[in-house]
Amino acid sequence: MVPLFLTLAVFVVGTALFVYRNLPHSTSVTQFTVEDEGVAPTTARRVRVGFYLNRVWGVDIGKGEFSADLYMWFRWRAATVETLSYEFMNGLNVTTVEFTDDSNQFVDGWNYRGYRVQGTFLADFKLQEYPFDEQVIAIQIEDAANSRTVQVFEIDRETGMAPEWILTDWRIAGATARHDTHLFETSFGDPQEPGSSEYSRVSLELSLGRVVFPYLLKTVLPLLVITLVAGLSFYVHPREMEVRSGMCVTTLLAAIALHLSGNDGLPRVGYSTVMDQFFVFSYLLILLAMVQTVANGRLVRLHETRALRYDRMSGLVFVLLLVVGFMVISPA
Repeated sequence: MVPLFLTLAVFVVGTALFVYRNLPHSTSVTQFTVEDEGVAPTTARRVRVGFYLNRVWGVDIGKGEFSADLYMWFRWRAATVETLSYEFMNGLNVTTVEFTDDSNQFVDGWNYRGYRVQGTFLADFKLQEYPFDEQVIAIQIEDAANSRTVQVFEIDRETGMAPEWILTDWRIAGATARHDTHLFETSFGDPQEPGSSEYSRVSLELSLGRVVFPYLLKTVLPLLVITLVAGLSFYVHPREMEVRSGMCVTTLLAAIALHLSGNDGLPRVGYSTVMDQFFVFSYLLILLAMVQTVANGRLVRLHETRALRYDRMSGLVFVLLLVVGFMVISPA
C-alpha cells in the first residue's frame, strides 16, 4: 500500500515545481525599441515625434483603461512657423500643457513643439491566459487633419522612459515606439474626399507581464490545498462514508467560494481563463473523489482488503493528476 507520507511528498515536490515553472525569470526593460513603417510619400511633410514616459499607473482590467504621464514633442522642417494638428486616438481624459515658447518654437528652419501629457487611455485586455497573461497598452497619436500623402510622423530616436518608476502588479516585458498607417474606409461624409484615406499613426506601446506570485499565493496554492483535502479522504477508512463524503462536499464548497472571490475585479468575458480551468479541473477531481468514496463504501462490505488497496492507490493517483493537470493547464 502507498503510505500517506509518500502522497504528501509527491504533492509538495509537484507544487514546488509548478510554482517555479510559472514564475517569471526575466527583468523589466528600461528602453524603447523603435519600429518604423518605412518609406514615406515624397510629397509628405515629415514630422519627428518623440516621447519620454515618466510613469504609468492605474492599469484597470475591469474598466479597460490606464493612466500615464509623459512628455511629447514634435520637430519638422519648414520655411516659417507652422502649426501642427494631432489627436489621441485612445485618449479618454487627456490634458496637455505646452512647455515650448516663442524662443524655441522656430530655430534654424526647424519647428518645435513640446507638451506635458497626463491622462487616462483606453486599452483592450485579453484575459484567456489570466493570471499568466501579458497585456499590451498603448498611447496612439494620429494626424487630426492631414492624410498620409500630406504629412507623415516618424519616431524621434531620443524617445525613452524614466528608469525609476514601478508599475504595481506588472513588469515591463517589452517597450516599443511604433510608426504605422491607419486606414479609414470612409469619406467621413465629405463629398470631396475619396472613399477611404490613410493617416500616419505613432504608438507608444508597453507589453506588461503580470506579476504572478501574488495570484499563486492567494488563489492557486489555496486551491491546490483544498483539492488535496479531497484526496486525503482516501486515507480515511472506507467504512467512514459520512466523514469521507463530508470532506469532499466541504472542499467543493470551499473551491466554489474561492472561485467566486477570485474573479473580483475582472470584467465579464465570453470565454474561460486559465484560472477558470484550474477551478473546473479541481471540481472534476473532487467529483471523482466523491464517486470513489461511494464505490469503495459498497466494495468494503465485500472485500475490505481490496477496498483499502484501491484507496491508497487512488490517493497517489489523485495527487499525481492534480499536480500534472495544473502544469498542463498553465501556459508557461
